[in-house]
Amino acid sequence: MNVGQAARILLVRWAKEILNDGKDPRLYCKQFEWLWIKSDYAGEIQSVGTLGDEVWIAELMGQTQAKIRGWVTERLRALSG
Repeated sequence: MNVGQAARILLVRWAKEILNDGKDPRLYCKQFEWLWIKSDYAGEIQSVGTLGDEVWIAELMGQTQAKIRGWVTERLRALSG
């Protein structure tokens, strides 16, 4: 198993926990970014590696917190599905 595969396994575990517990996934974007950086920017988890930046941009553009939470949640579902 390479680093990218291991990072994906960990991220999927985190995503499932967040989704199952009904937690706000926006609060975990920095953890996802940290893991992406520590995995040397593994392609296996790139789809969530920049979520923090994407959330920040969406907020600047006036998107509602509910809408942002919704698409972050969908991104995690897609990753863990």
